[in-house]
Amino acid sequence: PAGPAGGLSRAVLSRPALAERLKSLGLPLVPWGHTPAFAELTGSTPGPDALRYESKRAAHELFTQLQPAHPGIRVPQQWQTATRRAAVRLLRARSRAGRATVVKTEHGAGGSGTWVIRDDRLWNYGLWNYGLRSPLPHGPLLLEEFVVGESGPRDLTFDGLVDAEGRVHEAGVAVMDVEETAYQGATVGPGVVPQSLAELLARFGRAVGERIAASGYRGWFDVDFVAGPEGRPAPTEINLRMTGPSVAFMVKARLDEIRGGDHLVRTVDHIPLGARLPGPELFALLRETAKRCAGIDAVLVPSIPTAAFEPAPRLGVVLAAHTRERLDAAEALVRAAAQDTGRMFTP
Repeated sequence: PAGPAGGLSRAVLSRPALAERLKSLGLPLVPWGHTPAFAELTGSTPGPDALRYESKRAAHELFTQLQPAHPGIRVPQQWQTATRRAAVRLLRARSRAGRATVVKTEHGAGGSGTWVIRDDRLWNYGLWNYGLRSPLPHGPLLLEEFVVGESGPRDLTFDGLVDAEGRVHEAGVAVMDVEETAYQGATVGPGVVPQSLAELLARFGRAVGERIAASGYRGWFDVDFVAGPEGRPAPTEINLRMTGPSVAFMVKARLDEIRGGDHLVRTVDHIPLGARLPGPELFALLRETAKRCAGIDAVLVPSIPTAAFEPAPRLGVVLAAHTRERLDAAEALVRAAAQDTGRMFTP
């Protein structure tokens, strides 16, 4: 457990009895992010090379090294530019040639520090000059070819865990919901990813896991992909931490245990609310919606209630069911109920 700046780990450390209880369980503590506070909590510090593949440059180098042994994988081209001006020049040349490009900072996370430049017409509206000021940072920057996929799920991920002995364990593969570069949620479970594609992603993901384990990394990791032409997925980054899809994998494992069967689980992190909801109204909405989901044999678990009173209110939930039809029906039900809050709670 570690917040963005180690806040949660610090909170645990401030309660010595709780910290000792967690340590006494003999179970591994897996962080959302490796921070000094988490290292203090666990008494272990990653080695100097353990987190190197969080770098999108280093990850791309690793993908390139592994690709010959995985012919079903297509590693996109990547270029390094020392300055923003050099990046903009290359972007301009590529866009005028009709080639879309992904711009990345080396250590961006969760879609931050990533932009997609698709269309030459943007330059006619001053993006050349705009890019020299913002939104692009000063550099260095990584430019990567935008992989154009075919039909089917585009944004995919493999999740795994490197245990304390350096063994790689597979959590599974998921389909992510991504708008432009912003993560919105993920779906896991039987049939979500076609079997042949899932096996291809898993083989490559395990190979990545073995390499990062050899570098000294321990903990949860994922490898993100985009679907490419001819069914060849393209790896785009490695995350050396727990990420959004890990929630879906863990909820699935728990529900399979307590309810039986093989669940489909979907995290939906951005459901717009029709009105800002204070606590009592939010709890009433969640109780009623969970009851309605249960009526169609689906499960609703609130995951992000803290955004319900923001200027642009939204809700995050985890949904589960034994069939795709019930899962889709549960999502439609939750979205409709969330929008109805505008009528229910707005004066």
